[in-house]
Amino acid sequence: LGDFVGVVESLNRLAVCAGMVGAFDESLLRFEEVLELMRQSNDRVREGKCLINIGTTYAEMGDTETAIARFEESLIVARACGDVEVEAACYCNIGSACSQRKETSRALESYDIGLRLLQRVGDDKGVAECMHNIGAVHFNDGNTEEAVTLLDKAFQMLRDQQEVQLAANCLHSLKAAYVRTG
Repeated sequence: LGDFVGVVESLNRLAVCAGMVGAFDESLLRFEEVLELMRQSNDRVREGKCLINIGTTYAEMGDTETAIARFEESLIVARACGDVEVEAACYCNIGSACSQRKETSRALESYDIGLRLLQRVGDDKGVAECMHNIGAVHFNDGNTEEAVTLLDKAFQMLRDQQEVQLAANCLHSLKAAYVRTG
């Protein structure tokens, strides 16, 4: 068992490092190896998380269609094993990919479901990040008033949680929204 866990952790680390340097094909190869091991060991929870990693890699490559398909596959796994946190991550990632595709209504719908799930599990940081993302979708869609409301609330939450970098990113988005309002 120790060797199996070590192999999985090493493959995951290799996949993440490859993605960080833009070697996405290598990253996908390693994540697919992890996915196969998770399926062989019937570890459904880690299978769902691995599918999210694969989807995220495809999104980083600009292949949002494949990314969404992988997130939806992960969603099925997460529901089957009752993993609400992974389910929330799936919806938020679908929202992000749909936002990249300019599918505003689907992005907002997915983010909204993700937000409710994050609230249900008490993930305050996730709630704030999701609100930031929803605010960004509204901003990009020209709904500046709603964007300001959500971004301000997300910023305050992140500041209160002492999430300095995330709060700074949110503040930057909030500034852009205020500039747009004149």
